[in-house]
Formats: sequence, C-alpha cells, structure tokens
Amino acid sequence: IQDEATHKNKISIDSVFAYGNSPDLCTLVRERSEKANRCLVSALMGSKFQLMDHLKALKACLLLAQGDFTVLLVRKLADCLKPSASSAFSASGQHDIWTAVYSAIRGSNAVKLSKLEACLRVVIISNNSKGASSRSSGLDYAPPKPIDVVVHPQALALYRRLHDTMLARAFVEAHLNDTWRQYRLAERALNRLPAHIRLVLHRSALARGRMAQLVQALGQRYNTAVDANWAILVQQLKMGASLDQLILAHDTYLANVAIQVLLDPGLKLALDEEFSPADPVEETFTQDDCLSLAELLVAALQHASTFCALLTTYINDALVADHQSDRNTYRADLLSRLVTRLDEAISQFDDTSQRINTLLSTSNSLILSDFAIHLNASFSSFVKH
Repeated sequence: IQDEATHKNKISIDSVFAYGNSPDLCTLVRERSEKANRCLVSALMGSKFQLMDHLKALKACLLLAQGDFTVLLVRKLADCLKPSASSAFSASGQHDIWTAVYSAIRGSNAVKLSKLEACLRVVIISNNSKGASSRSSGLDYAPPKPIDVVVHPQALALYRRLHDTMLARAFVEAHLNDTWRQYRLAERALNRLPAHIRLVLHRSALARGRMAQLVQALGQRYNTAVDANWAILVQQLKMGASLDQLILAHDTYLANVAIQVLLDPGLKLALDEEFSPADPVEETFTQDDCLSLAELLVAALQHASTFCALLTTYINDALVADHQSDRNTYRADLLSRLVTRLDEAISQFDDTSQRINTLLSTSNSLILSDFAIHLNASFSSFVKH
C-alpha cells in the first residue's frame, strides 16, 4: 500500500512539472513555501533559537529599557573613562570596561536575560576634534545565525545609533545627579562660605533643576517610544506566519522607535527604502523642524554636561579657598573665572531651552506635536522668562 501511494504521488508531481501546467506548479510552490515558513517561524520563535529572548536583550541593554542596568552601566563606565583611569585602548583599560559591563549585568535584573552575555559586545570610540581627544564607550550585539536574518546588519547599525543617543542622555542625567549629591554632602560647609559664593551656588542649584527636568522628560519620552512600539511588535510576532512577516514586524518596530527618538528626516526615507515599514509614523514629515529639534536637544545636553563639570570644580575650589588661611588673589581670580563660565553655560542652556519651547509650540509636524505633549509640563517650569 505504501509503495502504491508513493508511486501515485510521484505521478502527480510529475504531472505538475509537465509543460504548460503553470497553475498546479504555482499551487505546489505556494504549499511548500507555506510549510517551510511554518517550520522556520516555529524554530525561530520556539525554544531552539529563541528570537524573543534576543529581542528582549536588545531592548533592555542597547535601548536601555532596563532601568537598574542602565544606572549601574553609566556609573561604572563613567569611572572607567575618567582621565585618571587606564587608557581605554590598553589591555587593562578594555578589561576594566568589560568588567564594568559584566558587573552591571550581574548587579541588575538584566542577569535574567539568557542570551545577553553570550552576544553582548563592548565598543570603545575615540573622538579627536579641535586638537582634543576623548574616549567614549557603548554596547553592541552580535546575534548568532539564524537570528541575524531578522536582526540584520542594517538593523544593528540603527540599534547602535539609538544606543549612542540614549546613553549620552543617561550620562548627562548621572552627572546632574552626582552634582546634586556633591552639593548636599557639602551643604553644611558651603553654608559657611561668603554670601557671594552662596548666591552663585543658589543660582546654580536652580539651573541644575531646570536641566534635570529636561533630561528626565527626554528619558521618559525615549522609554515611551520603546515600550509602545514593543507591545505592537510582540503582537505582530505572535501572528507572524512567515519569515518575511517576522523581519517586517521587527523592522517596523525599529523604524518607529528610531524616528521618534532620533528625529532624523533622512532616516525615514532610508527606512522606507530599506525596511519598507508597514505603519509609518507620520505622513507629513517636517524636515527642517525635526532637524532643528534634534540639534537643539544635543546642544542642551552638551551645555548641561559642561555646567556639571564647572559646578563640581567651583564647589571644590570654593571649599579649598575657605580652608586656606591666606586667601590669595590667584584663588579669587580662579573662582571669578569659574563663575563667568558657569553663568555662560546656564545662559546657553536657557537660551537653547527657549528655542526648543518655541519650536515645539509653532511646528505643525505630527512627530513634534507628540514630542511636545511629553515635554510640555517640564518646559513650562524650567524655561527662563
């Protein structure tokens, strides 16, 4: 009976491949394709390759959605990248950075992500501009086969870009928190300083609050963009019946997050061509406004970071001057110059904040309107009038 069934099946297949039998051939190809796709989707989403575990690791660590991991990572990387630390390009420096990342994983709930440690990579970047060199560090991900079919090189490049943007914001938030902590720890000693120094510190504390509100609101905006699109991705992956649908669902998720976070008009055009997302974020994309807001946000973070460094130096020098019996002219001049630079950094941040507020209130872009909803409450309290 089995031999007879095999013989009949062979005859039917031979007839399908007969010349001129296109409809039956198309039906056979479609049936075999659907069967192969079901097997691929089952293997990728099942326990064999665990696609969801890889995507969770990317979301938690490259998109910094794991809050406790992000806090530990930023703090430990900041220690490794201090000027007094070992060079990031030396063997010991690279080991210190990887140890910091490993400690952040082990010290947070990210340790529960099964695919993380095997695929996570550390990236060290050297920046040389205007005769000054600096080091920065971030994370990368190396998905194994066949996960790299879904998390392809173009998607990884976008993940890295998002990670750099989000990590820069997290570093500024950590610097602002450290500055506030330093002020509170030395508050009793600072209250004994002369009145003009206390006035500078009071003015700086108010400015630090305005900066912290913007940075925290920006972080909430990033988290909302990731979480909202992640929920849609999970639903689409559950309904995915083919490999192409899995790739499209992930590409659409990543495209939507990137457009909302990076505010890059050119990115949408590239994503439409490269990924063809099924649900674009907006139809009317105001290029000039989005570019302007992205540049203003970067400038605001830079001004806040400069402010933190200057305020830390000012507090330390003011305390040293107070303990010196001979308050020499050099120390007074140094403090005076620091006050000038502090005021300049505060003024630059407030001017940038005002321009951001004006742009958000006048733009017709749907993306910026959504952005304004998230940031409006914070802007109303810290914009300088």
